Amino acid sequence: MGARVVRARRGERWRYRPLRSVLCADSHPLAVAEALMDLYPFARLYVADLDAIAGSGDNRRVIAQLRQHHPRLELWTD
Repeated sequence: MGARVVRARRGERWRYRPLRSVLCADSHPLAVAEALMDLYPFARLYVADLDAIAGSGDNRRVIAQLRQHHPRLELWTD
């Protein structure tokens, strides 16, 4: 949402805030993906483009960056 990974809570999107985690200092999708891949060599990653789902824009550029930086990672996108 807004080119950031957010913490989803009960579908109440107005309450979603950028992810805060001990795994990474940033909520940018690339930073979160890097942190996850450092943790384990995952084969796939689920990405929900909440802006596109809500009809308020999209995060195609960020998803393309994820694909470019992790070409072997299978992305499941909504």
